[in-house]
Amino acid sequence: MEWLIRSALAAAALGTAAACTYDPELVDDSDVVLYEYQAVREMEPQGPTFNRGLRSGYLEYGDLQYDEYDLGAFAHFAFKAVDSAKGENVLPDRVESRDLSLGDVDELAAARARLMAALGQTGRKKAPLEAAKAQTSFDCWLEMTEDEEPPEEIVTCKGAFEDAIAQVERALTRDVEDVYLVFFAWDQ
Repeated sequence: MEWLIRSALAAAALGTAAACTYDPELVDDSDVVLYEYQAVREMEPQGPTFNRGLRSGYLEYGDLQYDEYDLGAFAHFAFKAVDSAKGENVLPDRVESRDLSLGDVDELAAARARLMAALGQTGRKKAPLEAAKAQTSFDCWLEMTEDEEPPEEIVTCKGAFEDAIAQVERALTRDVEDVYLVFFAWDQ
């Protein structure tokens, strides 16, 4: 009988310890990478055009990271692909979240500010695919710079960003060509 009581107490202690170490967030993270990522790849595109562009861009870049065995970056971009497919607001990565040299920080921070300004001025609606391309290219540029990839690969991402953001900015200014500002004297 004493053996049975000790066994029950040991099992209860083990169960309590196991319950304390269970982290549902880790299970959720692995579920996203293992199941939702593949489902997002196979699903029919949904949501606004901007989110569909983000989805395809992050899927492509996630696959590239997977092929290069950068599983941390793969998981990061897999989450972004899944979130964009769900219609969530997915922002470009913050420059502060990366380990970069000082020279790179200034250039990338200015580029992110330019991107955020364009997205904030209805760039997502006026040029949705170009805005999505600009965002995914910026994240590519940021990731490649942090990983210190070969300069030609960094230049490819940076060039894609520059081309896409220029198209978004042109789309934003297209509607204001024939706008005139007229001032009248006050109280006349």
